[in-house]
Amino acid sequence: MVNWVGGAFIVFAFFGLLKAFRVIEVSKDVITLSSTVMSTMTDNSMSDLEKEKAMQSFSIRFFKYFISILIGSALAIAIPVLVLWGLQQLGLLSLDDIIATTLTWEFITISCLLGLGLLTIPRLRG
Repeated sequence: MVNWVGGAFIVFAFFGLLKAFRVIEVSKDVITLSSTVMSTMTDNSMSDLEKEKAMQSFSIRFFKYFISILIGSALAIAIPVLVLWGLQQLGLLSLDDIIATTLTWEFITISCLLGLGLLTIPRLRG
């Protein structure tokens, strides 16, 4: 049972931290910027020099988004794992057993179903 609770902690903390670190918002910004890039590339009213300057600006923004997503994602997984590692050092649980539990088909199936449910409920309300 401890393994399932630890696994659930990793999953829910990960998604909560992704939201807290704005990784999901930044990912949406990447999609929006990609659309802007495509519009700029096909804009016949802009000269090649203007397009080049715009692309350089977009490249810098893409790089900043990449760094933000990379660091946010790394922290989102590292923090819950480090918490459980600390509990393992205190002799309260086994991180290896928890990770093994998260890789079972039962855990993956239940996590996916719960995740879909949590994503669907707000959409049904709104």
